[in-house]
Amino acid sequence: LQTRNNNAVIADSRECNRVLETAFQNAHNCMYLSPDLDWDNAIMVTVTDASFCNEIEYLRGMEMKYRSQQGYMCLLANPGFLNAEESIIHPMCWGSTVIKRVCGSTFMAETDAMKGGHARGDRLRAAIVDARGLLSTDW
Repeated sequence: LQTRNNNAVIADSRECNRVLETAFQNAHNCMYLSPDLDWDNAIMVTVTDASFCNEIEYLRGMEMKYRSQQGYMCLLANPGFLNAEESIIHPMCWGSTVIKRVCGSTFMAETDAMKGGHARGDRLRAAIVDARGLLSTDW
């Protein structure tokens, strides 16, 4: 819906209304932060994904075809996360956007999404560490 903003038609408004209705029906579904997170040793986990050449973006009224989409999630988890069968995670930020550069392959789209997600995870990690008064440049 975001990419249709400048050239929306009635079908887009109907889709928007359907999405809003679904959101209202599921407003009771919430995320809760567990007290079991070990804040002193928590790790930042970044998950990324991308699609290749299946989006249309509208830029200054022009239709830009074959754009790629990227998504990311930055999560806090306990240190044993990587080897655990089950783990408590805390979603800290997430997003989905069109990749600004034209990608020539699926690998390029996935790599671009990974770079962006990793950078967001690093910034979030630094903000959390700084809020605790522990930020140093010796990572």
